[in-house]
Amino acid sequence: MAEGDELKYVGQRTERTDTQEKATGRAVFGTDIYFPGLLTGKVLRSPRAHALIKKLDIGRAERLPGVNAVVTGADFPDSYWGSYLKDQTIYAGDRVRYIGQPIAAVAASDETTALNAVELIDVEYEDLPPVFDIEEGIKEDAPLIHPDLENYEIAAAFFKAVPHTNIPNHFRLRHGDIEKGFLESDEIFEDRYEIPMIQHCPMEPHASVAQVDSSGKVTIWSSTQGAYLTRGQVANALALPMNKVRIVGTFCGGAFGGKISACNEVISGSLAVHTDGAPVRFVHTREEEFVAGFVRQRVIGEYKTGVKKDGTFVARQVRLLWDTGAFGDYEISVARSAGYASSGPYDIPNVAIDSYAVYTNKPVAGAFRGFGVSEVCFCYEQQNDRIAAALGMDPNELREKNTVREGSITPTGQPLQAVGLKECIDKAKEALGWEPRENPPARPTIRRGRGLACMYKFTVHQVSVMANLKMNEDGSLLLQTAAVEHGQGAHTILRQIAAEELGCAPDDIIVQHTDTDYTPYGWQTSASKTTFFDGNAVALAARDVKKQLTDAAVHLFEVDRDEIVVADGKVYPKSAPDKAVGFGALAMGVIKPEGLYGGPILGRGTYTVSDGTTLDLDTGQGAKPSVFWMFAAQGAEVEVDIETGRVTVIRLTAAHDVGKAINPAGCEGQIEGALIQGQGTALSEEIVESNGQFENGNLGDYKMLTTLDIPDEMVPMVVEEPHPEGPWGAKGIGEPGLAPTAACIANAVYDAIGVQVQSIPLLPDKVLAALEGLHSELSAVT
Repeated sequence: MAEGDELKYVGQRTERTDTQEKATGRAVFGTDIYFPGLLTGKVLRSPRAHALIKKLDIGRAERLPGVNAVVTGADFPDSYWGSYLKDQTIYAGDRVRYIGQPIAAVAASDETTALNAVELIDVEYEDLPPVFDIEEGIKEDAPLIHPDLENYEIAAAFFKAVPHTNIPNHFRLRHGDIEKGFLESDEIFEDRYEIPMIQHCPMEPHASVAQVDSSGKVTIWSSTQGAYLTRGQVANALALPMNKVRIVGTFCGGAFGGKISACNEVISGSLAVHTDGAPVRFVHTREEEFVAGFVRQRVIGEYKTGVKKDGTFVARQVRLLWDTGAFGDYEISVARSAGYASSGPYDIPNVAIDSYAVYTNKPVAGAFRGFGVSEVCFCYEQQNDRIAAALGMDPNELREKNTVREGSITPTGQPLQAVGLKECIDKAKEALGWEPRENPPARPTIRRGRGLACMYKFTVHQVSVMANLKMNEDGSLLLQTAAVEHGQGAHTILRQIAAEELGCAPDDIIVQHTDTDYTPYGWQTSASKTTFFDGNAVALAARDVKKQLTDAAVHLFEVDRDEIVVADGKVYPKSAPDKAVGFGALAMGVIKPEGLYGGPILGRGTYTVSDGTTLDLDTGQGAKPSVFWMFAAQGAEVEVDIETGRVTVIRLTAAHDVGKAINPAGCEGQIEGALIQGQGTALSEEIVESNGQFENGNLGDYKMLTTLDIPDEMVPMVVEEPHPEGPWGAKGIGEPGLAPTAACIANAVYDAIGVQVQSIPLLPDKVLAALEGLHSELSAVT
C-alpha cells in the first residue's frame, strides 16, 4: 500500500480464523491423530536422579504378545541432539541424569500391553552423587553431571560452556566501569531474589504420531510450535538426513514455549523406525508432562545497585543462576538472552552481568513465555521499589527518572528506537489510580496496596523467515507459513496483513498449517516474532503476487504499469474501472494471439535482519542483538489479610507498546491471558521438588488459578510507537504480557504491608513470616 492510504483490514478488530473449528470441536489437535493399525508408545523412565546403568534387559518385554518393538539407547549410539548444545540422547546410555529420563520405550497393540511391557524391563543401577541445588552445582568440587561437556557440539558464536564444570553457558556482559560506578554512588543496595520451578500446563499435553514409509522417510504429526527445529532435532537423534524427516503440524492446544524443542517426537520417531511401517502414537500423561515436557527453571538473582541521592542509577551488578536441569536445551539461551535484559529498561552507565546456566539432576528446563524476562523483571523491579523507599521517593518517580527513551543505549551497546515506555507508565499508572482515593478495605485486618513494574524485552535477529502466497485458478489464495497457531491469533493477523497488502478480503485467504515438506522455512513460533518477522515475509509475498497480477494486467489492458490498480479483489486500469476483472481472470496468465503472458501465480517473501549481530562472548557487546525491543508497564492493586497472609488481586492494569496493533482485540486478549497466567506465577504456582522428585507433579496438587481467582478488573491498553522495520510499525505482544505481572503484584504487596517477600509465589506463610520479621525489627528498634 502507498504511504498515507487508509487501512482497511490492518488495525481492525477481526474475528479469529480458527473460531468456528475450535468452538465446534472440528479442529484436529495432536491428540486427535489416529490411523489404522496404530500402535501405542510408552516409556520406561528412570526412578533415580543420577546413576550408572549396570544392566538393561528387555527380553521379557520383547516376548510379550502384542509388543511390536522395544528400543533403548543401544539402538541409537552416539546420536546427540539439542537446541543449541547437543548434549542429549533419546534414551539414557550408560547413565541416567534425572528422575523421569527415558531409558527404553515400547510400541504395542494397545495401552495396557505397552504398560505391561514397560514393567517387564529389568534395570540395575549404581547410584552416583547427585546435584539438586544450583548453588552447589556451580561449585568447583561439585559432581559433574556431564563429564564430557567440552566434547559436545555447541553454537559457539552465541554460547560459552565452561569445561570440567556444570556450566553449559556463562553469559558475561561488561558496560562502563562497574567499580568506578559503585565508588561514585551515594547509596548501594544488595538483594537476593528467588523464583521457583513451574510448569507450562497447556490444555493439550505433548502428542505425536510417527510413521515410516517404504522409502525410510519418517513423518511425524505433532502439535509442535517449532516444526523446523523439531525436524532438525529428530534427524540428529535418529541419525537421518533432514529430507528423511517430515513434521506435519496440527492444531496446537497451548504451548507457552514448552512445545518449541523436540520432546516426545523423538520417542515416537525412534519407535516408528522399528515397527515395519506401523504408525506409533505417543501422548504424555499429565504426570509425564511435568517431568518430561520441560519446566520453567528455578532462578536465583543477586542484584547490587548504586544510586545517587536523587535516585539516579549509577551502577548495577547482576549475578544470575539458572537451573537448566539435566540437559542444556533452551535454557542456555535463556541465560544469555535474559542476561542482557537483566539490568532492566533503565539508563545505567555502568553494568556488569554474569548469567550462568547450571546443570542439576532435575528435569529439563526449556523456553517459557517471557524467556527469562519475567524472572529478571521480578528481581530488578522489586529492588527498584526498595531503593525508592530508602530514598524517600515515589517508586514511579524513580522509574521515570531513569527509564530508557528514544536513542538510549542498552548495556550491549544497541541504540533503542520506537520506545513507548513513558506512555506505558503513564497509562498503567492512571488506570490503576495511583493517587490516593477513598476506597476503604472491608475489614481492619485488610491492608491495601498498589504497585507498578516495567519491562523491556528483546526478540531475535539472525533468523530468516519465508512465506508463500499461492493463487488458485478462481483467484482465491492459500497462505503457506511456518507460523504456528497455538492460541495467540497468528493466522488471523497474517491473513489481515496479506489482505491489506494485496488488496483483497481476508476471507479470500486460507492459511495452511505447517508441513516441513511443503510450507516454507520459518524456524519456530517463538520470541514474540510472528507479527514482525512472519508478517514482513507475508507482506513481501503479497507484494510479489500484486506485481505478478500487475504484469499480467499490463498485457490484458494494454496500458502502462502505473495505470494498473489492484484493489478489492479486482484489477483494472485507473481510467477504466468499469473494465475491472477479478483475480481469477489473471491467475493462470493472459492468453494473447502472440502467446501466454504470466502463468500460475505464486508470491514469495523472505524476511531477514541483514544487520543483526552476535554478542562478544567476553564483554557482551553487540550493536544489534535484537531487531526490536518491546516495552510495557503494568500495575496491580491488592488486598493483604495480615491475619492469614492471603493476597487477593483486586485490579490489574497493563499498557503495552506493540508498535501497531494489527488486530487490537487480539492484542487485548493476549494481554488479559498473560495477566491471569502471571497472577498464577505470583501467588500460587511452583513445583515442589525433593531430591529430584516432584511432589506435586499433577494438576490436583499443582495450584493453577481458576476463573474464580481472576481479578474483578483487568485493564489492557495498547500503546503504538511504530517501529520503522515492522509491518505498519508492528512489534510483538505474545511474551511481554506476562513479564511484569508477578513483579507489580509483589510491589503492591510491599506497598500494602511495608516489607518485601523476595521470592514467589507469595504464599500466605511467606507473607506472615515477612510480617513477623518486620514486627521483630520494629520491636528491636523501640
